[in-house]
Amino acid sequence: MDTGGPSRAPASMATVSLCARSGAEQEEPMVTRRSLAIALAALLCFVAGSARADTTTSLAPASGDGTFVQVYGARIHYVEAGSGPVVILLHGLADDVGVWKATLEALSRRYRVIALDQIGFGKSDKPLLSYRVETFVDFLDGFVLALKIDRASFVGNSLGGWVAA
Repeated sequence: MDTGGPSRAPASMATVSLCARSGAEQEEPMVTRRSLAIALAALLCFVAGSARADTTTSLAPASGDGTFVQVYGARIHYVEAGSGPVVILLHGLADDVGVWKATLEALSRRYRVIALDQIGFGKSDKPLLSYRVETFVDFLDGFVLALKIDRASFVGNSLGGWVAA
């Protein structure tokens, strides 16, 4: 029967409601802390990546601006030093010839060392292509043919190692 007064929820419902509320109150700060931690980690990665990019740029080889060669209609930038058997240096993802400065200087005492900006990187053209390992391999093959190199050893870092293989 309706007594006309305010209705009360059964005690079991009140308990469930309180438990749900206290659980939500406990989770909310964790979500906020987690979001803050993710944002901080992303910021640190961005700052570290920016510092890395600046370092790479400052490592540009001292041999000047380098040279360009046409490969499949695209300009490929490269630097070279030394004489002797040919060694071709292939940088990794998001790098350029600058990462090879010390290696180029050391190896050029005994070898003709060529470091190239792979297609899409550094000073090389950045055409709209499907950038797959096969694409880099094709451009490397075209690069070697354009420079009329019969025999070479390849040294690759990260993506460059994959292309060299």
